[in-house]
Amino acid sequence: MISKYRCFYSKGLPLMGKLYIFNDCVCFSSLFNPKNLIFNKTHIRIWMKDLVICEVAKGSGVSLVITASEVFGSEDHEFWFTNLGADAKLANFIIQDMVEGLDSKRKRKHASDQ
Repeated sequence: MISKYRCFYSKGLPLMGKLYIFNDCVCFSSLFNPKNLIFNKTHIRIWMKDLVICEVAKGSGVSLVITASEVFGSEDHEFWFTNLGADAKLANFIIQDMVEGLDSKRKRKHASDQ
C-alpha cells in the first residue's frame, strides 16, 4: 500500500470509507452501501491499467474524479471521491505518477517485443 485517505464515495448517497492507493490499483472500502446502508459493505477496485484519467474536480479542490474504462463491462465509468481536502491533490499526483510509470513500462515492453 502506498497511501490511504479517509473520504466519501459519491454515488447517490455518499458513503464514508477509505481510499487506498496500491502499486497496481486504487481501492475504496466502506462499511456501508448505497442500497440499505448497513447490511453490506462497499468495495471498489480500479486497476491502474483501466484508468483513463484522474483529476481534482474543478471548483471544489477537495474531490477526486477517476475515470476508468470498462469497469462494469460497459463504457467509461466515473468514480467521485469527496471530502479529501488538501489530500485530493496529493492523491491525484500519486495516481497519475503510477499510471505514467505503467505506461512507460508498456512502451518499453512493446519496443523490446519488436
